[in-house]
Amino acid sequence: MKTNYCECLLWGALLLAGCSDDNPGVAEEEDPGEHACEHAGEAGAALEAAADPADAVELVLGEEPVTVTFPAEGAGYHGYVRLRGPADALLFAGAEAVISSLTSADGGRELLPEAAPNELCPDAIPEHFDLELEDAEYLLELGPATVDSVWLMLLDASGHAHSS
Repeated sequence: MKTNYCECLLWGALLLAGCSDDNPGVAEEEDPGEHACEHAGEAGAALEAAADPADAVELVLGEEPVTVTFPAEGAGYHGYVRLRGPADALLFAGAEAVISSLTSADGGRELLPEAAPNELCPDAIPEHFDLELEDAEYLLELGPATVDSVWLMLLDASGHAHSS
């Protein structure tokens, strides 16, 4: 089989284009922390937390923020939302010390990891949590707090890396 000079040039160019970082056919994955910072000023969808864990609505993994309002309890505010796995997710919060626990919906052990600020915009997002959720339902407890709502984003963790 004979190959002419033009065919060799064409194949060489195609191979080089496939190895290039500037390949327009391949979209780069945005870091979830950066994505959350871009949306930190937006209220997003409204979600009502429940006073009773049995009535908790689901906070869905997505690309948009939500503002969760929770009911008054005594001198503060307190409520529950439901999460569903499986998911490797990041939960971003627009206020500190509002998220108090994460447990499996069947009353299992405490699963909330230690909070850390979003290193890309710590003033706008003072807390985020790296969550590894198995195939189950979970209860996220909000409060007791002195505020009646909190900005949250629950994003897929793909592309997220911590700086050392």
